[in-house]
Amino acid sequence: MILAVADYVEGEIDAPPIELKYALQAKNFGALPNDGGLRNQPVGLMIRMSAALNVFQAFSAFKSAGFDPKWIKNNSESWNIISEVAILRKNIDDRKNM
Repeated sequence: MILAVADYVEGEIDAPPIELKYALQAKNFGALPNDGGLRNQPVGLMIRMSAALNVFQAFSAFKSAGFDPKWIKNNSESWNIISEVAILRKNIDDRKNM
């Protein structure tokens, strides 16, 4: 899901993963995907939504900044997310090439 969010921001896929879709709807409309409160959501959904939103915001901000090295210096937490995604991608590529 994390890689799918990054791929979505980078234009590699057309539709966002459902966790990102839910997170953006919750943020924009102030409502959760399912009736009730936090405890009425499926197990783990809120964690996945938060992770998706963090990745989305980091990649979107970096893209909006025009890949400026100054942005990296001033946004270390977002850059850490982007770096972790790069590591995930590399690990997956390395396994495919084994």
